[in-house]
Amino acid sequence: MISAAAAREIVMAHVPVLPASPVPLLDALGLILTEDVVSGLAFPTCDSSAMDGFAVRVPDVAAATDAAPVSLTIAFTVAAGDTADRILPKGVTCRIMTGARIPSGADAVIMLEDVTEASGRITVREAIPAGEFIRPCGEDLLAGATILQRGTRLTPPRLALLAAIGRTEVMVHRRPQVAILSTGDEVIEPGQPLQPGQIYNSNAYAMAAWIQEAGAVPVRMPIVPDSLDATRRLLRKALTYDAVVTSGGVSMGEFDFIGKALASMGTVHFTRVAQQPGKPFTFATVGRKPIFGLPGNPSATMVGLELYVRPALRGMMGHPNRYRPMVLARLDEALTLKSDRMQFLRARVDHQPGGYTARLTGPQGSGLITAMAWANALLVIPTGTGRLLAGTGVTAMILEPELLLEGGLGGDLLTWG
Repeated sequence: MISAAAAREIVMAHVPVLPASPVPLLDALGLILTEDVVSGLAFPTCDSSAMDGFAVRVPDVAAATDAAPVSLTIAFTVAAGDTADRILPKGVTCRIMTGARIPSGADAVIMLEDVTEASGRITVREAIPAGEFIRPCGEDLLAGATILQRGTRLTPPRLALLAAIGRTEVMVHRRPQVAILSTGDEVIEPGQPLQPGQIYNSNAYAMAAWIQEAGAVPVRMPIVPDSLDATRRLLRKALTYDAVVTSGGVSMGEFDFIGKALASMGTVHFTRVAQQPGKPFTFATVGRKPIFGLPGNPSATMVGLELYVRPALRGMMGHPNRYRPMVLARLDEALTLKSDRMQFLRARVDHQPGGYTARLTGPQGSGLITAMAWANALLVIPTGTGRLLAGTGVTAMILEPELLLEGGLGGDLLTWG
């Protein structure tokens, strides 16, 4: 049996970063660039109007005052999207829309509300500076500029920036496709009548959601019956994808076949981890493809997804930040714990004026779901810890990033292991 920190180190050492692939912009949110993006054009691509108004030659209105206003004829209209190279003669104006190309000769725009319009003419009552309400060509970026660097995570504004320079796809580490396998004759799909001794396949939904939240693509496979041949057959099919996550079948029981099947297919790196929940956890590789054999108890499955599967998938996508943030929280209650393994306790962390506080969300049995459903953090309790008094500081792994925004991070982030 190895420590949780050693298990995580082994997992991350055997997770390949997926090669660069072209991905359409609309599918690239959250992915990591594998190229430096150089703009082939300036933005804006030409001098354009920042307002709805009237384009003028500054000398034509330089003498305008309330006492001696200047009147200009509206010669034409320039709409946004008009690509014609228009010329504004001296002594006249043109109506212009926001984003429209500035006609040659014009060097300022007057807002609609700053003039009086009547009978095809405008009256101007004050001088304006050159460049007023004009967005110059290249104001935002210049042609040839590197606008995004390799290793950048693609956010909505960055995708908009790529679209603004005409890109339709981008080179990134693609999303891994992850096969999901639940095991056991007792497991049935939700919606079917439940008989005594059967359970619904909740773990498949937990696995799919965790995988999707990490940015990868879950692929549901059939439930694996309690048979070594069936386990091998479905694992081989699952290995056509980038990674495999299973639940159940990894303990020491007569009908636990995941470990036996993997031993004949690839390299099993470990089968037991000194943690609670989730001691029976098998990690293997077949070629360069990782297989995560998680325990079948729901809380143990979900803790394994959080501790190992999520960071591994983010690693496959080249994410620099693979782990959840961790903060110091003070217990609202006293706890008496087993001391032979590292504990990952399901808890609710709140931000108070004095910092973060933590309280367990319910009974901590591995087979229970409710405590995990209400948790927004895992409390990381080191091996050898017995009784903890109320007010004791503990490390909290934050599962909901909104909590950090609410608390303003509250100081330095921590690590475990």
